[in-house]
Order: sequence, then structure tokens, then C-alpha cells
Amino acid sequence: MLIARTSPISNSVNERELPITEEQLLRYGEGKEPIQVVFKNLTPEQREFILTGIVEEDWDYMFSDKTIRQYCHVCKEITRWINNTCGKCGRGEMK
Repeated sequence: MLIARTSPISNSVNERELPITEEQLLRYGEGKEPIQVVFKNLTPEQREFILTGIVEEDWDYMFSDKTIRQYCHVCKEITRWINNTCGKCGRGEMK
């Protein structure tokens, strides 16, 4: 089944073809069972995608040396910056 999620890291819509059924998706949507139980056939990375929309490339970017770290005047902390926006609060702007 093709699943689409928006990554909170890159703000891009990512799609993944996952080996899940409509029934599993409905069970998960009810919120009565943990994701690990409903989607026990998926890898942790695939379950993370369903939960958050984050894909491997996002993790690579977040923890690479390319990530900018700068003081955020909103958070009052040094945080990671993505696309000129604070990765923690999403509101700060680089100056």
C-alpha cells in the first residue's frame, strides 16, 4: 500500500510502498494497539515513517556535519537549523 507522510524535518511529502493492509491501517487509526503490534511485519524505520513521516535521508541530514547549529532567539538555545528555520521551535529565523 502506498503511504504518504509529510516530514517535519524537510517539510517534504514522502511516499513509501509498505507491505501493509487496509485492515492494519484501520486498527492503527483506532489507537487501541501499539504500532509495534499492528505493524509487526514492518521494520522500525518503516514504522517511524508511518508515525512521523521521517525517512532515512532526514536522519542523515539531521546528524550530518552539514547541519547548521546556531543560536535561536526564540528558543534561547543553540539548535540545529534546517532551511533557515530553527529545528526545535520551527519559528526562529537566521539573521
